[in-house]
Amino acid sequence: MTRSIKAPKLSIPKPLTLRLTEFHCVSLTLVGCGGTGSHIASGLISIAQELSSRNIATDILFIDPDVVEPKNVGRQLFSQADVGKPKALALAERVNAAFAVTVGYAVRKVDDLDKFGLEPPRNAREESEQPLCVVVGAVDNASARRVVERNVRAADGRIWWLDAGNENHSGQVALGNWGGKIETRLGIVTRLPIPSAQHPDLLKAQKTKRTHARSCAELSAEGVQGLMVNRMAAAWACAMLHDLLLGELRYISVSFDLAHGNARAVPLDMETLKQFVG
Repeated sequence: MTRSIKAPKLSIPKPLTLRLTEFHCVSLTLVGCGGTGSHIASGLISIAQELSSRNIATDILFIDPDVVEPKNVGRQLFSQADVGKPKALALAERVNAAFAVTVGYAVRKVDDLDKFGLEPPRNAREESEQPLCVVVGAVDNASARRVVERNVRAADGRIWWLDAGNENHSGQVALGNWGGKIETRLGIVTRLPIPSAQHPDLLKAQKTKRTHARSCAELSAEGVQGLMVNRMAAAWACAMLHDLLLGELRYISVSFDLAHGNARAVPLDMETLKQFVG
């Protein structure tokens, strides 16, 4: 007589639904206009145009203190004619001319006064009419990320932070708006853990090989850094932003490795958010 063996129960994570408050305007701030940021810029314009087709206004601001150098041409979205110009200015001029949009720029470092489109409301009606604010971080240093994190935490969930970072052949993109415990109700969340909660190492200065002290453009020119790693980080960042604003976001971060052709997304489900659930 054959004995039946009881199959173990399969544990299927329960997916969660992210629900945003209704918005009629979006404020997009790109911090960092270099290796990854310059390629994110064109994606921001595409998203802004799609939002416009749905009668949603968009304000865009580029922030970067650096100027275009010869080594940036080709690897970043700049030409020889841009050499010597501030990156934020050159990038804003390029997308303004190509897409007939108006993009603001600031030639400086991000600082603690940046509110990323969030204005203090004077009454309840103004608070309900606040834009949906997103800061897109494409910086290569922990100090700039720490400034962004402080400002996002101070906004009490009202600013979304999309962070894109990379190594020589790999990278990660993460999205969130809340630095504390995450509450879920009936499978719905309105907040996601900020990138630095998902990846605490983002706020730590790198103390590693000598190559890390050089720029992405220099590493790429020497063959140390892959030519396409910044473009891949930018593509994932724009995909997540699109799903946040125009689609259905099903994951909170993604890591990729171009050297081995791998990508791994962290799904938006209860198992994933257990460590952040209040």
